[in-house]
Amino acid sequence: MTSASILAIDLGSSSLRVARVDEAARVVSIARRRHAFRDDAARGIRPHELAASLRSALEEVGGDGVETVVMSSLWHSVLGVDAADAPVTRAFTWESTEPDAVVPELAAVLDAEAYRARTGSYLHASYPLAGIRLLSDQGARPARWTDLASWLLRTVLGVRVGWSPQLAAGSAMWHQGHDEWDAETLDAVGVPRSALGEVWREPVVLGADAPAGLAGARLLPVLGDGYCDSVGIDALGPDVSALTAATSGSLRMILDGVLDDAPFGIWRYRVGSETTGLGGAISNAGNLLEWVRGTLGVDDPLAFAHADEPPAWDGLTALPELAGERGPRYRREVSAAVSGLRGRHTASDIGRELVFGVLGVYAAMTELMATAQPALSRFVTAGGIVQGSPVFGQLLADATERTVSLSPVSESSLRGAAVHALGGAPAPESVREFAPRPKWSAAIRERRAAAAALDARLRG
Repeated sequence: MTSASILAIDLGSSSLRVARVDEAARVVSIARRRHAFRDDAARGIRPHELAASLRSALEEVGGDGVETVVMSSLWHSVLGVDAADAPVTRAFTWESTEPDAVVPELAAVLDAEAYRARTGSYLHASYPLAGIRLLSDQGARPARWTDLASWLLRTVLGVRVGWSPQLAAGSAMWHQGHDEWDAETLDAVGVPRSALGEVWREPVVLGADAPAGLAGARLLPVLGDGYCDSVGIDALGPDVSALTAATSGSLRMILDGVLDDAPFGIWRYRVGSETTGLGGAISNAGNLLEWVRGTLGVDDPLAFAHADEPPAWDGLTALPELAGERGPRYRREVSAAVSGLRGRHTASDIGRELVFGVLGVYAAMTELMATAQPALSRFVTAGGIVQGSPVFGQLLADATERTVSLSPVSESSLRGAAVHALGGAPAPESVREFAPRPKWSAAIRERRAAAAALDARLRG
């Protein structure tokens, strides 16, 4: 490959990025577009604005000399389109909460545990399955259900592609063992397999009408952003997990082989013919810190973590589910709670214990991941909260009781897509490592026990 012969696209929850990347997976040029609809949540996602953003970003970076185009996309999205690919429904992503209304309907027609064994997924609003059920209940009968990424590529690049294997694997409608749509799930919810189309498994060549000089370039099937993030920071193998702490959080491992099971609370997706992704989704992380700042008026919710000794626990206990719960229990009805509040407590005390609550969730997810993969001994993170507040990296090491390394990669999903296209690239060296502090780990365990007792009293 020649210099900058890779063009990588990254469709995220809040922005779109397009970059020219060289043979060492280094970004040579990049165009960024923030999703305008993020400022108008009531109107929701507007696919045609995404298409316009992609066109302008492609023109900005240019396609002359590009040999391969690869795309990383948010893993969970769905949109109904007509026979001409025009959207005929709203688009939902993993952040959409409206599909939560149909989760009980799904639970009534699907045995949750048998379903999880087949699909590696959960009956939850964040998955495309729930969005399809809701829109169908509301009368939608599109010619095809598609993910946002493949719709963008069809619309902007003029290619006839559908769900890629990785995005299908994260749809909650995919049989991970059989590597195909799960017939039992589709039958139970009334989705014809024809409405999902053929799965896009092989590269396609862009035609003469492709924009920005991309005609003749090879387009690879879309990749899930979680997979790309792990590849981008070289968090691969049985002893290491990627760890994210941004608006929400996650733990994620990429493993050789096709795994047929995982502990409850861990998702399991097939990300290659002989590769499996395991992970845990955490709904409360940076969003909770912002709530503590904005609502409680605490300027620095992490100020307590700079001390040598952890603050003693005095009975104040917080359950942090301000944004609901995915991992570890996927309970749709839970909300945050505070117990043991006394007149002596301040807003900073409440904020501190909410942060400890989040750390307890990271600890619980680590235990589940280690049950699935006992060799897990370290984490790698990039960007997010840790980039801006390194002390949170220290707290994550304390919570997980494992080393946490901070990667220098600033565009991990974008880089991971490029590394995938290249077939490999030199791994970036970490810029900082955090080792667990025994006293802080003990303080987190103590609060976890109190939180578990409170959870049992409130939620049974």
